[in-house]
Amino acid sequence: FRSVLAFQNFMLVMAVIFGVQFADRGLGPILPLYVVHRGVPADQVPVVSGVLFSIAAGFGALGNTLCGRVLRRLSPRVSIAAGSALALAGLLLFAGTGHLVSLALAMTAFGFGTGLALTAAYTVGGRVIPEGAHGAGFGVLQSAYLTALAISPVVTGLLSALDLRVALLANAAVLGVLVTAVWRTMRESAEGVPAATVEAAPTTMVDGV
Repeated sequence: FRSVLAFQNFMLVMAVIFGVQFADRGLGPILPLYVVHRGVPADQVPVVSGVLFSIAAGFGALGNTLCGRVLRRLSPRVSIAAGSALALAGLLLFAGTGHLVSLALAMTAFGFGTGLALTAAYTVGGRVIPEGAHGAGFGVLQSAYLTALAISPVVTGLLSALDLRVALLANAAVLGVLVTAVWRTMRESAEGVPAATVEAAPTTMVDGV
């Protein structure tokens, strides 16, 4: 276990997977409540919430799909930071608007950003883990993913009891920390390109919130 954590950028990749998943799953439980809070009539909440979920899921899948092309043009460091930043911008827009078109745009940015960042993070993990340690390495990465999946709805629910925007801004803060950490600390090779490049690795993410 310790030898796996010692791989280049591995702990940072774990943090990215955990943080992106935390923000992604934290939005789901409060989205219908927030839609009500923004003045959508009760009889329209299921439809509006469903459309917003579908937008996030669809663009999350698009981010997954296009990640390979992005990584052929940008380094994983830039790709992960950009995806996390885009998801952060989507959350901030979501928290600050009540207009349905703006909410849809927010979910577009959030979904695409989380899809891109998460797939790029798995790509980095796949490249830095030696072939003989793939099972242990991906098991650890998946543990970070599942831990965030388990605790995020609970934490977000507790924060939303204070205020829905508090919960949204807390998830945005997680993404903000990730952007800063990746940009400042992801190590690169002598050529300036991080150890993991080119191909997008498959993930088990169910896209969207």
